[in-house]
This record gives sequence, C-alpha cells and structure tokens, in this order.
Amino acid sequence: MKKLLIIDHPRHNWLEHFDGLQLESGEDIVVDQANIHKINLSATSRDGIKLELMPEEQPIANSQQSEYRKFVPDMVLIKKISRNILFGFMYSNIPAINSLESLYMNLERAIVFGGLIEINKRLGNDEFPLIDQYYYQDHYQMDKSPEFPIVTKIGSAHSGFGKMKIESRQRFQDFASVMALYKDYVTSEPFIPVEYDFRIQKIGTSYRGLKRISTNWKANTGSYMLEEIPVSDKHKKWVDECSELFGGMDILALDALRTKDGDEYIIELNDCRIGFPEEFKQEDMKDVCKSTISKMNSIF
Repeated sequence: MKKLLIIDHPRHNWLEHFDGLQLESGEDIVVDQANIHKINLSATSRDGIKLELMPEEQPIANSQQSEYRKFVPDMVLIKKISRNILFGFMYSNIPAINSLESLYMNLERAIVFGGLIEINKRLGNDEFPLIDQYYYQDHYQMDKSPEFPIVTKIGSAHSGFGKMKIESRQRFQDFASVMALYKDYVTSEPFIPVEYDFRIQKIGTSYRGLKRISTNWKANTGSYMLEEIPVSDKHKKWVDECSELFGGMDILALDALRTKDGDEYIIELNDCRIGFPEEFKQEDMKDVCKSTISKMNSIF
C-alpha cells in the first residue's frame, strides 16, 4: 500500500479521480486530501515525517475530511503551497509531483525567469523567443529600462497583482520612489501590443493550448474569451525544455504573447499550481492522476 497526499482546496475533489486506482505492482493507493491550512507537520532525521490533518469546514462528500487523522505520505501532490510545509517535505525527502526543488524555485519569479534565460541562451531566440527583461535588486538600481511603454512587476506577485504599465521615464521614476518604501525586487519588460496571449500547458505527456483574448492589457484580469488551440511541435518543444528545469516539472504551463505580425514572445513559466479552466477541469485532473500514477510506478 502506498499513500499519496494531495494539498489543495476541498472544492477540487481529487479523491473521486484517484478512487480505485492501483500501481502496476497491484499495490493499492491510499489517497488523502487536505487544505494547506489544515496540515500540522513535524519530522525527525531518524523517524521521518509526521502529519496531522485537521477537519475541514467544508469536507468532500464521503471522505474523512470531517475528522482528525494522521497520515504519513509516500508521495505528495502540492497544488497549494506554504514555505514551511514545503521545507518539511524537502527535509524528509518525500517524492513529489512536481519535484520539490522545482516547487522551491517557483516561489520566486526571478529564479524561474533565470531558468528560461538558460534555455534561451542554449537554443537561441529563434527557437525559444524569450521577452527581454530587466531585473532591479531595489529602487536604487531602477535607472535603466527597455524603451517605453514598459510593464513592471513587483517581486513574485501573481494574477495581475503588483503589475503596472508605465508610459514614460517620469512615471517610472515615480514608481521607483514608491518602491523605496518596500524591500521587493522589481522586473521590467517592454509592453508589446498583441493580438492575443496564449498558454501552452503540459501534464505528463498531455498538451493543451489555450488562447485568451481580453479587452484589458492585463489579459488575466477582467473579462476575456478563452479558446482551445492546437499545440504545434514548436510549442511542444518549449514546454518540453521547461519540464526539465529544477529537477523536473511534471505539470507546467508556459505563457506567451502573439502579435498581429505573427511574432511570439515567451513571458512566464508556471508550475503545478496552475488553475484549470472550468470547461477542461475534469479532463485536466484525469491527466494529473495519470501522470501521478506513472511517476509512482517509476519510483515504487
């Protein structure tokens, strides 16, 4: 018997997707799911990891989530993250989807972009067209930038937060003066007018392309249209290369821009904590199950 812990909100019912699944060896897989805030973790160098899972306020139907329970996982799938809990899994060398190293590296956007730079330098801009970007340790360094307009991003903010479009050097200097009050790093990149932005998603051996058209320059905020698109060999190569970063990423998505002239620019890499669009959610969750079982078969 092998035990799998899934860390995610109860509104995503992973238990039904893993129900009745076994490893190739015939071993049963015991699955539990917990919200990140319902986990108490401790570990020792001699005896390994110990987890206490607290009752959920909104438990999944026909599950044990309404009860207190102890659970010692053989593998973990992390969809929601806490640094200290992640460090506990790393301390205990628990196998994970994705690798724990990649989850750690993905805590900071600057580190992830560094991985993209490495691929870009190895393959060249024609095969891996990464957007130009500047990194500033603090506001003192904010004296250079791409040509205006630019997009600035504060630290590792997600979902359109901490992001501004800046039209002039004066506005950029004003922004720098605001950043003087904070300790975050800042990045800036050219603002590129686009026809649409798109995402190439990889889950195990399954690929999905999604095109997003928005009236907001922050395409991931406000109202937008989402459309599935074919995944070309070129785009498969992009995500295949990224999946090798940081000890291996089984689940990932690469965000990119496409201009009206047909030029494409890679802007961001996301790890296994990506959300799944509602219309593809059940299919994507099944692909995650398939990838997880495949990895467990390779390890155990």
